[in-house]
Parts: sequence; C-alpha cells; structure tokens
Amino acid sequence: MKNVTLLNKIVLTLLVLILCPLHAATIAIMDTGADLDHPLLRKVRFVNGAEVVNGQDSDGNGYIDDISGWNLITEAADSFIPANFPLPFHEDFYRYYEIRRKRSLKISTEEEDEWYKIKRKDDEFQEVRSQFRRYIHATHVAGLASGLSFHWGHSPGQYHEADIYKPDILTFTYLGDTETGVGAELNFKPLSPQDPKALDHLKDFIQKYLAWQKRKLSYAVTYNAQFAHIINSSFGISTKSANKMVKGWWDEQFPGEESALLTQLQDDFRAGLLRITKEVVDQHPKVLFVFSAGNTDDNTTLDTHYPSGVKCDHCISVGASLGTFDKASFSNYGKSTVTLFAPGVAIPSSVPPGRILPVNGTSQAAPQVSHAAAVLFQQFTEGGHFVRMSTLKRILMDTVDIKIFLTDKCESGGILNLVRAMEFTKQLLKSRNFSAQNYQRILSRVKAQIPDQVAPNEYNIPLKSQDFFYPLEADPLNFSAIFATR
Repeated sequence: MKNVTLLNKIVLTLLVLILCPLHAATIAIMDTGADLDHPLLRKVRFVNGAEVVNGQDSDGNGYIDDISGWNLITEAADSFIPANFPLPFHEDFYRYYEIRRKRSLKISTEEEDEWYKIKRKDDEFQEVRSQFRRYIHATHVAGLASGLSFHWGHSPGQYHEADIYKPDILTFTYLGDTETGVGAELNFKPLSPQDPKALDHLKDFIQKYLAWQKRKLSYAVTYNAQFAHIINSSFGISTKSANKMVKGWWDEQFPGEESALLTQLQDDFRAGLLRITKEVVDQHPKVLFVFSAGNTDDNTTLDTHYPSGVKCDHCISVGASLGTFDKASFSNYGKSTVTLFAPGVAIPSSVPPGRILPVNGTSQAAPQVSHAAAVLFQQFTEGGHFVRMSTLKRILMDTVDIKIFLTDKCESGGILNLVRAMEFTKQLLKSRNFSAQNYQRILSRVKAQIPDQVAPNEYNIPLKSQDFFYPLEADPLNFSAIFATR
C-alpha cells in the first residue's frame, strides 16, 4: 500500500466530516465479508462519500475504490465474493440450522432429530457446511449489528424508538486464506531436531508469528478506524486452539519429544496474543471494540480467549445467553474477562442470498451489543455531545438485566437491555447534568421504570418450521416494512 501523505490524511478527514453526518454511527464488521447487497442491508450500507469507483484512490487513503469497505485477503474492495463458494448450497444446509434452532428450544420432532443426527455424522456434509458457515457468517453478523435482532423481541413491523437510529454497516474481510500480502499466514520450517539452535529457532518463529498477527490486526483496525465508531469482531482463538497451534509447531521441530518447555511456549503464545491485541486497540481510544467471547464453554479468566480477553476501557467482550433464562451452554464466561451477555441461541438474521436464518453463537450476541452501542452513540451526538467509548461501555453494563446465573460469569452480571440503556441515556441528556451523583440518581430511576426483558416462549417467533426457508420477497415477518425508511 503506498504511503499516505499528511495532506491526503487531512483532506480525507475533512471530506468525511463534510459528507458524513456527525450523528451517524458506523459499525465495521471485521469478519468473512458481508453481503451488503442483501435486501435488508442495502440501506444500511456504509458509503465512503470521498471515494469514487474509477480504479483510482480518489480519497488518497491508500485504498482503491473502497466505497463500502475492504478485503484484506484480496487487498481489494471486493469484500464479499460469492464465486469463492460452491454455489448454490443445497437446501439441506439451511434446513440444518432451522432444526438446530428447534433442538436448542427443545421443540424438534423425532424425525427432525434423526435427520439432524445423521447429518452431524456425515463428514462430507460437515465439510461443505464449514464453507457454508463462512459464506453466511459475516452477513448474519451484519444484520444483527444493523438492528435486526432487536425487532425479534417486538411485534413484527411495529415501530419502536430504536428505529430512528440507523447505524451504517461497513464490511471488512479479515478472515480467510491467502498466500500474499499482510494476510498471508507464516509457515513454520523446522531445523533438524539435533540442531543446537532448534529451540531458539522455534521461539523465534513464535515471536515472528505474533508480530505477523499484530501487523494483520493493526492493518485492519487502522483501516476501519478511519470511518467506524465501533468495530465488531466475532471471531477468536481459544486456549485449546492456541495450544494446538504451538503443539503442531513443536511436533514439527521435535517429533515424538515431550518436554515441560512446550507448556511454557504455549503459555507465552497465548499471553502474546492478548498483548498484541492490547497494543493495537490502545492506539485507537476513540473506537469501541466489541468481541465475541467464544463458544467453548471456557472460563476465560483461566483459559484465555483471543482477542476477547483483552483488558481495556473501550473493549467489550460478549457472552451468549439462552434468551433471558440461562447462559447458553456453549458460551464462554469469565467474571473479569466477559463484560455482559446477549441472546445467542437461535438468533435469526440476514444470510445470502437474500434470506433469513437462525444461528447460535457468541458471534450472534456480540453484534447486538455493537448495535446497542451505536444507538447510544447516536443519542449522544444528536444531543450535541461527543461521548467517550468507555462511557458507552459503562452505560451498557449499568443497565443490564441482572441475572443470578450470570453474577459470577461476567463483569456486569447480566444481559443487555437496550430499551433501558436508551431511556437512561435519554434522561441523562435531558438533565444536562453529567455528575456522578446525577448519573446514579437517573440510573436508579430508570431501573425502576424499565422492567427486565422476558423472552416469551420460542423468543416470540410465531413461525412454523418451514417459514425460515423463504425468499425475502415472501417476508412473513415484514422485515422490509421495518427497514423501509433506511
């Protein structure tokens, strides 16, 4: 990427300020690449008004034609590339997720259970499903960040105050394989096991690998921070996966050899992943980072998760709940490492090509928090106030629904309550008194005024099994009407 001059940076900043309303919050989706041509996402697509699609770097930021985002893997503006997938995917892959939704809610039939179990053991099916998951992941996350999930808790088509706050969605392809550019993963080349420098060689590679991870993360965050107020990252590396990576390199260098040194290398590698994350996010204090906590049912206070385990005032780690009733069985947790929870079981959202599908995961919980943060950000800016990202985090934590089953599972002890957070922010801004005493007074009042959320049976989804498999044109939930003004 060519060097960007100071003048170009100044011009870009002025153009963005002129062409983008100050109150409009932008959420960057660092993921597999979102399909912003999905009917539910077209009107929330971020547009870089300073760029022109002409094969040139019109705005001088070092990226050609980056109208709505960037692809780190291809180093081009084509963030979502359907041709990279074996299309069309068979209807069975969509059916798989719908039956999994029903199994999660314990409403599946015996016939559906049997079909699901067969598919679970079908290696060929599961191999293709991994590609299907990559195909839908970012688009599903983007839909939730735009606010789709919020409407599942309300009557379809019904207006809610949150509707007036419409965050823009920027897509950035961060995950994927490439052999060139900053996204090209380093490959370990072992020395002879008898070489006296073998251990130092392995240690040096691990440090180089961490340096590469930092370059890749810094590249992505620096790009997104030009435009986005919030960066959603629904991905990660668990302790088990990180240890497996180091064990693989160890086995290449010292085949068949056991040593306590391996454990130390694994510990150092995991600590290094969080250290580089901290170094990168600390360079961008005006951005709120929202991370998914991970899906391995780990206590991440003990078994670290990258990048969600990073500690900073403008970072949020999100676990997944089963509605408002329990922790999702798969969700990671941690009293000092997970900030709050949001629903993450059978969450419907947009998937390509122009469909809606229910998916489980902390990947689904995190963008709901990103959306909530964007709504609060817009409330502050429309009220004439710039707000620190640490303040947004504090409000989201203070307004959760406290749950006994989460008191030792996360910092806030509860589940996201966007309605309460909005009402608190509204009253705080109206008071024009931002003292700590007034903050607490309004918080107490709003907690009494706004009740805890209660997810009704089946999360208030009045659908038959087949209803999830519709082209968007059928639109039985009237999502098009909900988003018609976008």
